[in-house]
Amino acid sequence: MRSLFPQEDRNEDGTLSHIKDQTLDEHLHRLQCVRDELLFHFRSMDLEDWRISRNFPHYDVTPEWVIYHFLEHESHHRGQIFQMLANLTSFRGNC
Repeated sequence: MRSLFPQEDRNEDGTLSHIKDQTLDEHLHRLQCVRDELLFHFRSMDLEDWRISRNFPHYDVTPEWVIYHFLEHESHHRGQIFQMLANLTSFRGNC
């Protein structure tokens, strides 16, 4: 997994790093690799393991919460994408 993310996820100011000079296909490939890895691990969990907290330096989380957070995050981005598409459609209609 680390080879898919050669740079740190955050810049010195705490903002997310921007991955430059990669095609959409490269980004989609990285996303698919991460999804495959996640599914590999999560499919092997029973309900008890699903709810056991994992301890990390800055927070504790359960696998259950991680999936909830991913879904929430993805739905937010879907809303942003649909809003951008609506704005683009509206803009094109005014030209």
